[in-house]
Amino acid sequence: MATSFRCSLIQERILRLHPKGIVAHQVVPTGTEFSRLRVRWHLPRGPYNTVLEGIGGNTIYLRADWAITFKEGCWALIPDDDVLLEITRKLISMKTREKNANPRKVIHRDAYSYTFVALDLEGVKISRTNGPSSPSTIYDSPYDTFPKLSLPLHPYLAIHHALAAFNNLQRISTLWDQTSNPFT
Repeated sequence: MATSFRCSLIQERILRLHPKGIVAHQVVPTGTEFSRLRVRWHLPRGPYNTVLEGIGGNTIYLRADWAITFKEGCWALIPDDDVLLEITRKLISMKTREKNANPRKVIHRDAYSYTFVALDLEGVKISRTNGPSSPSTIYDSPYDTFPKLSLPLHPYLAIHHALAAFNNLQRISTLWDQTSNPFT
């Protein structure tokens, strides 16, 4: 039986990874940016990092067009409240014992629940497959009824991406405000 890959967002299935089909998208590229996070989060080098660096912890499968919009910060994944609460409680507990808050020690699950948040997708409709024999569901902006996503993506990296996307959106909005009226 051939291995197939499914887009985490729209559930479309394809038989192999392909740059024009489904791509394994790294949420935080494992280069300079990831190295800075590794230092800030007190992560040792080596196999302990595989939760964040390897397939799963730092990767989501997306159809190529959705990977581009994710990379450009048009949408983000926000961990559910129970995940954020667990992280907060554990960080507070570790701080009182003066321990470094390594992401794997703070929280580690096989999958985390996320809410899809559109930041710059106005007018885009999302067609999401419900199964091989059922019709797709169309979701309109603001996507209030879009289902929760269960992914192995580590919440630290999802939060990092969401903050970067939101900050970029704020910069664009500020530039727009500054250039839209030349007399202000």
